[in-house]
Amino acid sequence: MPTPSLVLLLHGFGADADDLRPLVPQLARPGRRFLLPDAPVMRATIAGGWPVRAWYDILPVPWDGPAPREDAAGVRASAVSLRGLLADAQAAHGVPDDRVVLAGFSQGAAMALFMGLRHPARVAGIAALSSYLVAPDEPLGAHAAGTPVFMAHGTDDDVVPLARAEHARAALADHPLQWSTWPCGHTIHEGALDALSAWLDEVLPA
Repeated sequence: MPTPSLVLLLHGFGADADDLRPLVPQLARPGRRFLLPDAPVMRATIAGGWPVRAWYDILPVPWDGPAPREDAAGVRASAVSLRGLLADAQAAHGVPDDRVVLAGFSQGAAMALFMGLRHPARVAGIAALSSYLVAPDEPLGAHAAGTPVFMAHGTDDDVVPLARAEHARAALADHPLQWSTWPCGHTIHEGALDALSAWLDEVLPA
């Protein structure tokens, strides 16, 4: 029997879980389960106050300015909620922390990085597609050091500029980090998906 594992896959700002569901068939393996929750609906500042699905609020400040003013309280609240969902799924399927990968795209990947670096136990890895560090001043968890990280980013991304991802890359220099860029915008390049699939097989061996 394959050893059970679990991948938490978090969608981006304004999307929902169905946005990433098409990725699952390529990433699936025997015994590997996927948890794809929907973010809550909130009136997001950057969306002019319109209700959208988001893991936290984002204020409309220049990406190339000083540290962006994400809603740290909202980040923490979503992390608490997601940890609860994750713990329930782990208990239901008998998946230990070291067989869990936290992954996502864009804002969802920012949440995956935030949670994975502060998880109460070491996880198998963190995968961040087209993303950045959120609430970087929050203290890291005791098990953060050495957690494998996968990052991929489009060189022509005009939503999350490559410089933001490169900043995260530099901050994670002491981690086993697989980094790649792809000729695309704010999307998931087919090559990045292939690389992610191979990386998952390394950190979640059968």
